[in-house]
Order: sequence, then C-alpha cells, then structure tokens
Amino acid sequence: MQSAALQRRWRKRFQAVNGRPLATFCGGYLMGAAAGVTFSPLPVIQGCLLLTAGGWLLWRYRLLSATTALLGVLALWLGATQGIRYTQQDDLLWYTLPRDEAVVATGVVLTEPTRKADTWRFVFHTESVATAHGTVRTPVRLWVHIPETLVDTVFAGEHLRLEGRLRLPSATPTDPDASFARYLRRQGISRTLRPYHIQRLPQSHWTVLFSRLRRMLIRNLRLHLPTREGHIAAAIALNDRVNLDDAVRESFRRTGTVHILSPSGTHVSMLAVAVWAICRFINLSRRVSALAVISVIWLFAGVAAGGDPSFRAAVMGTLVAGAAALQREGDLPTSLALAGFLIVLLDTGAL
Repeated sequence: MQSAALQRRWRKRFQAVNGRPLATFCGGYLMGAAAGVTFSPLPVIQGCLLLTAGGWLLWRYRLLSATTALLGVLALWLGATQGIRYTQQDDLLWYTLPRDEAVVATGVVLTEPTRKADTWRFVFHTESVATAHGTVRTPVRLWVHIPETLVDTVFAGEHLRLEGRLRLPSATPTDPDASFARYLRRQGISRTLRPYHIQRLPQSHWTVLFSRLRRMLIRNLRLHLPTREGHIAAAIALNDRVNLDDAVRESFRRTGTVHILSPSGTHVSMLAVAVWAICRFINLSRRVSALAVISVIWLFAGVAAGGDPSFRAAVMGTLVAGAAALQREGDLPTSLALAGFLIVLLDTGAL
C-alpha cells in the first residue's frame, strides 16, 4: 500500500512533464548539446546511456508515458551528437586552418559591425576560404578588422569577398592577458583577418535591411539629440554604445543596471505589453493585436541587434501572443525551452 501511494505521489510530480512533450524534447536537446559542448565525447556518451536507462525505468514504472520518455531520450542523443560534432569541428578548424597566410574569404557579415579607432569590426561567416593549399568549404567564423580607408561603411548581412592574412586570435597591447582572445575562442572564432582588399558581392542577406534601418535610426537620433541622453537612448534602444563615456558606463555599473544599456528580454517584453495595450485600447481584436505584437517585437529584435537575448525573448513573445490570439493558456516552460532550442539549433556556439 505504501508502494502504491509512493507511485501515485511520483506520478503526480511527473504529470507536468508528461503534459509538455514539446518542452521535454527541447529541454532534452539542450541538455545533450550543452553536455556535448562542455565535456569530452566518452563521458557524454556514458551520461546519455545512463539517462536512457533512467528514462526506460521511469516508463517501466509508469511515471512517464512512452511518448514522453522516447522524445526525451531521442532529443538527448540528438543534442549530444550535435554538441560533440560542433566541438570536434571547431577543434579541427583551430588546428588546421592556415596561420599567418594570405587568403581570399567569401561570406556574409554575421554581426552588426562596430566602428572603433577608424576601424570596422565584426564577425564574418565564411562560405569558402581560398588558401595556397586549396579551398576550405567548411563554414568558418573570422573576427575581421577593416580600416575605414578601405570602406566607408559595412552592414550586417552584406556578402563580401575579403583578401587578407589569417592570424590566430592573440593578445594585443591593450589586452595583454589575452582575455579577448579567449572570448573569441569560446565564440567559435578560429582566426582573425585584416583585409587589404574588399569586394562587395550582389547576393546580400535579407538581414541587411535591418542593418540599414538601424544605421539610419542611429544617425537621426544623433542628429536630433546629440547629448549624453541621446547616447544613452541609442544604447538602450539600438545597442549602440560607441559614444557612451566611461562616467556613464561606471554609473550604470555601480547601480547594477548596466544590462539596461543593451536590448534584452526586458525591452522586448515592455514593448510587447505597450503594443498590446494600445491595440486593445483602440478596440482591435485579440488576433489583430497579437499579430501587431509579433510584428513589432521581431522588427525590434532585428533592428536593435540585441543578439541571443532579444531573439529568445522574441520567440517567447511570439508564443505568448499566439496563445492569447487563440485564447489558449500560455506555457512558460514550453516557451523558454523552445526559444533555447531554436537558438542552439541555429548556432550551437551560443551555449
């Protein structure tokens, strides 16, 4: 009798898991991918085998349904495979790519370029790297420095062909402890590139539209509000912290609010609530209001260039707004797990 009571108690605890198959799959994938990126392959495989046995036992004692247990185990192995594959490929590129050698790299500007000391800096996602020994077709991430003498401006999403010399990320005079080099390594950036020739190619990515719009908004903001408040507004709304002085940064750092100076989930949620309130105030239907919220938050996420936090918040906001439009109850665990799953699926290095 005690055994039956204990089983009922545990079944009630696992009820939330059984009722969320999507969250179970996404959570299992994230767990496997995180393990694959963090640990060596053998411990990861052993851990997956152990968790597979645990899933079988939970199903055997009817604490998990067969579908939930199968989804969790399958997602765990898929995530672990992806994490191990990413780590192995990253290590292979680190040791096999040319060092201090002239190359021609073709690809897309991945991150929003920033200008510092008359130099444009950004992450470049290659499609091919032509070296003296052949062409590398495996996608590679490069940290690129382009002097303004070569190009006036660069936009995220532009398709470029760069000729320059590949170098290992290393310490610089302003970074003697090589902390930035370690940061680049963790981001999956295998080499740095300082081009001496640049060519714009016609097949630009559609995200270049967001980059151009962002640059136009920043320019108008600086024109009409060229004060410290304008620089703070540009940082909060458009992730432009170039003109922030050290005093402003230190003030936010001391008060523990430095995270406000870059777009994140807080900004997306506040914007979503504001748009929803305005739409309902003017008597728009729930579906129209939800579509307006989804459109605005994705436009903001694209223009603000907030990175993974903005993308994660936009996915969660889309699910919550969709649930509201369909008059269904929102599910925070599913929204959070799905957002993390999509981020890792698109970029395993985000872990």
